Amino acid sequence: MDDADLELLHEAAGLEHERREARALHTTDGIIKARNSHAANRKKLKTDFKKCSGFVSRVRALQENQREALTRDANSLNLGRYVEEIATSISEAPLKPADVPAAAHICGALHRRYDDFAPALIPVLAR
Repeated sequence: MDDADLELLHEAAGLEHERREARALHTTDGIIKARNSHAANRKKLKTDFKKCSGFVSRVRALQENQREALTRDANSLNLGRYVEEIATSISEAPLKPADVPAAAHICGALHRRYDDFAPALIPVLAR
Protein backbone atom coordinates (compact mmCIF):
# COMPACT_ATOMS: atom_id res chain seq x y z
CA MET A 1 0.00 0.00 0.00
CA ASP A 2 1.33 3.38 -0.92
CA ASP A 3 0.54 6.73 0.69
CA ALA A 4 -2.41 7.45 -1.61
CA ASP A 5 -4.06 4.16 -0.66
CA LEU A 6 -3.55 4.86 3.03
CA GLU A 7 -5.03 8.32 2.63
CA LEU A 8 -8.11 6.90 0.90
CA LEU A 9 -8.45 4.30 3.65
CA HIS A 10 -8.30 6.97 6.37
CA GLU A 11 -10.81 9.11 4.50
CA ALA A 12 -13.20 6.16 4.16
CA ALA A 13 -12.82 5.38 7.87
CA GLY A 14 -13.60 9.00 8.74
CA LEU A 15 -16.70 9.00 6.55
CA GLU A 16 -17.88 5.76 8.12
CA HIS A 17 -17.38 7.24 11.59
CA GLU A 18 -19.42 10.33 10.62
CA ARG A 19 -22.16 8.12 9.18
CA ARG A 20 -22.37 6.07 12.39
CA GLU A 21 -22.54 9.22 14.54
CA ALA A 22 -25.30 10.69 12.37
CA ARG A 23 -27.20 7.43 12.49
CA ALA A 24 -26.98 7.36 16.29
CA LEU A 25 -28.33 10.93 16.45
CA HIS A 26 -31.32 9.96 14.31
CA THR A 27 -32.63 7.17 16.48
CA THR A 28 -35.99 7.79 18.12
CA ASP A 29 -34.33 8.47 21.47
CA GLY A 30 -31.74 10.77 19.88
CA ILE A 31 -34.40 12.83 18.14
CA ILE A 32 -36.52 13.09 21.28
CA LYS A 33 -33.48 14.27 23.28
CA ALA A 34 -32.53 16.81 20.61
CA ARG A 35 -36.07 18.20 20.38
CA ASN A 36 -36.42 18.43 24.16
CA SER A 37 -33.06 20.18 24.41
CA HIS A 38 -34.05 22.55 21.61
CA ALA A 39 -37.38 23.31 23.29
CA ALA A 40 -35.64 24.02 26.60
CA ASN A 41 -33.17 26.42 24.95
CA ARG A 42 -35.60 28.04 22.50
CA LYS A 43 -35.76 31.29 24.52
CA LYS A 44 -31.97 31.69 24.19
CA LEU A 45 -32.00 31.34 20.41
CA LYS A 46 -31.97 34.37 18.12
CA THR A 47 -35.19 35.14 16.28
CA ASP A 48 -33.89 38.13 14.32
CA PHE A 49 -35.76 38.33 11.00
CA LYS A 50 -32.70 39.45 9.09
CA LYS A 51 -30.55 36.56 10.31
CA CYS A 52 -33.28 33.96 9.79
CA SER A 53 -34.08 35.16 6.27
CA GLY A 54 -30.34 35.23 5.53
CA PHE A 55 -30.15 31.59 6.61
CA VAL A 56 -32.99 30.71 4.23
CA SER A 57 -31.21 32.54 1.40
CA ARG A 58 -27.96 30.69 2.06
CA VAL A 59 -29.81 27.37 2.04
CA ARG A 60 -31.11 28.21 -1.45
CA ALA A 61 -27.48 28.32 -2.62
CA LEU A 62 -26.30 25.39 -0.50
CA GLN A 63 -22.74 24.20 -1.07
CA GLU A 64 -20.45 21.83 0.81
CA ASN A 65 -18.12 24.67 1.87
CA GLN A 66 -21.04 26.32 3.76
CA ARG A 67 -21.82 23.24 5.83
CA GLU A 68 -20.18 24.35 9.08
CA ALA A 69 -21.52 27.90 8.92
CA LEU A 70 -25.06 26.72 8.19
CA THR A 71 -24.86 24.16 11.01
CA ARG A 72 -23.65 26.83 13.41
CA ASP A 73 -26.47 29.17 12.35
CA ALA A 74 -29.08 26.40 12.59
CA ASN A 75 -27.93 25.80 16.17
CA SER A 76 -28.10 29.46 17.15
CA LEU A 77 -31.30 30.59 15.39
CA ASN A 78 -34.93 29.82 16.17
CA LEU A 79 -36.07 28.79 12.70
CA GLY A 80 -39.45 27.37 13.72
CA ARG A 81 -41.39 29.93 11.66
CA TYR A 82 -39.28 29.25 8.57
CA VAL A 83 -39.41 25.44 8.42
CA GLU A 84 -41.59 25.22 5.30
CA GLU A 85 -39.61 27.92 3.54
CA ILE A 86 -36.34 26.15 4.37
CA ALA A 87 -37.71 22.83 3.09
CA THR A 88 -38.72 24.48 -0.18
CA SER A 89 -35.34 26.19 -0.46
CA ILE A 90 -33.50 22.90 -0.01
CA SER A 91 -35.63 21.22 -2.66
CA GLU A 92 -34.98 24.06 -5.12
CA ALA A 93 -31.24 24.35 -4.44
CA PRO A 94 -29.12 23.53 -7.49
CA LEU A 95 -27.09 20.80 -5.77
CA LYS A 96 -24.01 19.28 -7.30
CA PRO A 97 -23.08 15.73 -6.28
CA ALA A 98 -20.41 17.12 -3.95
CA ASP A 99 -23.04 19.25 -2.15
CA VAL A 100 -25.43 16.40 -1.32
CA PRO A 101 -23.69 15.42 1.96
CA ALA A 102 -24.00 19.02 3.19
CA ALA A 103 -27.69 19.08 2.27
CA ALA A 104 -28.25 15.78 4.07
CA HIS A 105 -26.41 17.10 7.13
CA ILE A 106 -28.48 20.29 7.26
CA CYS A 107 -31.71 18.33 6.72
CA GLY A 108 -30.73 16.00 9.55
CA ALA A 109 -29.94 18.87 11.89
CA LEU A 110 -33.27 20.56 11.17
CA HIS A 111 -35.18 17.27 11.47
CA ARG A 112 -33.70 16.68 14.91
CA ARG A 113 -34.95 20.10 16.09
CA TYR A 114 -38.27 20.63 14.33
CA ASP A 115 -40.90 17.91 14.19
CA ASP A 116 -42.62 19.57 11.24
CA PHE A 117 -39.49 19.70 9.05
CA ALA A 118 -39.66 16.20 7.55
CA PRO A 119 -43.40 16.47 6.76
CA ALA A 120 -42.68 19.77 5.00
CA LEU A 121 -39.62 18.44 3.12
CA ILE A 122 -40.99 15.17 1.75
CA PRO A 123 -43.77 16.63 -0.46
CA VAL A 124 -41.51 19.29 -1.99
CA LEU A 125 -38.83 16.70 -2.78
CA ALA A 126 -41.45 14.47 -4.41
CA ARG A 127 -42.40 17.18 -6.93
